[in-house]
Amino acid sequence: MLNETNVRVYWNLHKGCWSVQDRKTGRVVKHMIACTLADVKFIVRPAGREKVRREGKKNVHAFAAGRFSLKNGLASYVKGARRVTYNPYVNETFVFAETGEPVTNAYVVTMGSWLGKPSVWAIKNQAN
Repeated sequence: MLNETNVRVYWNLHKGCWSVQDRKTGRVVKHMIACTLADVKFIVRPAGREKVRREGKKNVHAFAAGRFSLKNGLASYVKGARRVTYNPYVNETFVFAETGEPVTNAYVVTMGSWLGKPSVWAIKNQAN
């Protein structure tokens, strides 16, 4: 069961869906068309990003790490949710699509797809 499990989630280019990795084992445990994570950290591995830029071939080096949870709601349907994107040729981190502001963490993130492309919406952590 994936509920409350710590996972890493990334867009699988070959399958056109989200791949879910168990953070302890690194094994892909599920493929999903949509999922919601809580207490998320957006991670970009710099060496992988540089390899993409150098070779022009994509590899898995960027993902959202968090825990499965629907207790926090669905980010895409909540006021204040913002679209998140990542392009290794343009950005060093995940960014909010409308501003280009870097985003490294979020309270809740909903990942789905729209017309075969990944769609990510986040509600940013509140300042303490």
